[in-house]
Amino acid sequence: MRLRTLALAGVLALGATYAQQTVAPQIARAANDTPADWEKKFERTLDNAVKEYGKLSKWCNKNHLEWTGNYVRRRGFMFRPDHEELRAYFGYEKWEDGRWRQNDIKRDEFRSIIDEDDPNAGKYPKNVAKAQTKIAGWFRGLGSKADKLAAETGDAAWTPLADRAWERALMADPDGKYAKQAHQALEHPQFDGEYVSPFKLRFLEARKSRREAGEALAAKMFDIEQVPADGFIPEAGLEAVGTKATRMLINTTHSQEVSDRLAQWSMRAIEDITERYGFPEAVGDRLGVRKFDVLKQGKEELKPYLTNGAKWDRAKITKYLEYFSGMGVRGGTFVSASGDGAGSDDMVIHQSGHATAGAAMSMALSDLGNRLGSNTSGIEDWLRESIAYDCTRRLTATTLTTCGEFGKYGQDVTPKPGEDLWIQLARRQVEMDDDVALTRLWHLTLNDVRGPETVKGYALLQYLFEQDTAMAQKFIWHALAHGTPAAVVDVYSEWLGTEKPDDSDATAETYKNGAFNQPAYQAAMNALDDRYREWILKAW
Repeated sequence: MRLRTLALAGVLALGATYAQQTVAPQIARAANDTPADWEKKFERTLDNAVKEYGKLSKWCNKNHLEWTGNYVRRRGFMFRPDHEELRAYFGYEKWEDGRWRQNDIKRDEFRSIIDEDDPNAGKYPKNVAKAQTKIAGWFRGLGSKADKLAAETGDAAWTPLADRAWERALMADPDGKYAKQAHQALEHPQFDGEYVSPFKLRFLEARKSRREAGEALAAKMFDIEQVPADGFIPEAGLEAVGTKATRMLINTTHSQEVSDRLAQWSMRAIEDITERYGFPEAVGDRLGVRKFDVLKQGKEELKPYLTNGAKWDRAKITKYLEYFSGMGVRGGTFVSASGDGAGSDDMVIHQSGHATAGAAMSMALSDLGNRLGSNTSGIEDWLRESIAYDCTRRLTATTLTTCGEFGKYGQDVTPKPGEDLWIQLARRQVEMDDDVALTRLWHLTLNDVRGPETVKGYALLQYLFEQDTAMAQKFIWHALAHGTPAAVVDVYSEWLGTEKPDDSDATAETYKNGAFNQPAYQAAMNALDDRYREWILKAW
């Protein structure tokens, strides 16, 4: 029973006792204090919220913050998702299925808009906080009034009205002045001493468990042995040291201390992915990469390494020196030219993640069968990279290595203490209706992967594991063997309520020629995206 319902019951009981002695007093109320009148005020407040963000957007545009102005203007959709003027401004059309879709020309136009100034350097943070507080205050007033009238009249119709207003107050300013009052009015639970919505609470235990597992493993020490460097480094005439761990050998021209540290990080990454993703323990015995050659940053050591050690020809060396600082060479060796600090740690963790996922793929194929036949070309790039990023961020709380082009993407966002920048960026993509669709993500090559694709893949894995660890592990296993579309259908279609395609006559050739583009696969991936987007908006 709700707390305010209990309070109301006490008031009614007291009134009944008093009524035995005298006539119960009539509560004097204004003539317009009816649920219907309240509904009208609520509707006007929704419109006023849209107008308030519109005013702030105009201020942003005058102050050379056009991208931020559009970001702010879109917040009006939280309150009026079908606002015709807003939809027209952003170039949306309503399709027969009832969903709004943005015109591609308009979408590209808005993508090209930038802020000429830094929004965090001026008055914007103060102004947006003021607008959020103002809007939340309006809904807080409506919620308080509905709660008061529920207690005075005993009319149960007021309670859902109050809830609706308090929820809007939280939506407008989730960390602001009235947030605690709204949580308490809605009787929300607490997690680790903080109020959270029931929706968010569903995911927090899994989120905390995954984070703590990463922190614990980051502190674990494995048995290692200091050994002389071998292979291409000494063959290239470079001085180096080595460290041997159970499943990885590190050679480096940096110090012995660096070599030992990198061996520990590699072992941690292999164990982390094996455990978190539910891979067979034997996956660590099947790694395609068994050695890291870590050179000092720059080309001074890398060029003689490739020339005299790996014996590459001049054309190949020129190509790789121009575009890459890390690559696989013969004999299960990965070479990288990096510093002696966090960057090299990150690289070793990331590439150990690649190796572990690659070994798991061969085992998944043996387990589930090679459904795609000779068309199997390796792990989808988004999946391989996302697994490695997931591991790196849980072990070190950062990711310095980004395969593909990240560029300046996300540099204008400053996360709050304890927040995950990549989650914040992925959320902003959803808020801007510019999320990378899973139907597009799964078949992109690494050359097509940029910042938006990188953070989407990473965030999607967080969602799947927070939603249900066992299902997420099964999804990864199936995706390694059969690809993302098949994995979504095989693992999630029943949960999503989508139909399974009829693949009874499918062959590897039909998959190659676009079988995954049939409506059933597309519908399942779109439905999973819908669940993901709800999660990233409500659970962070």
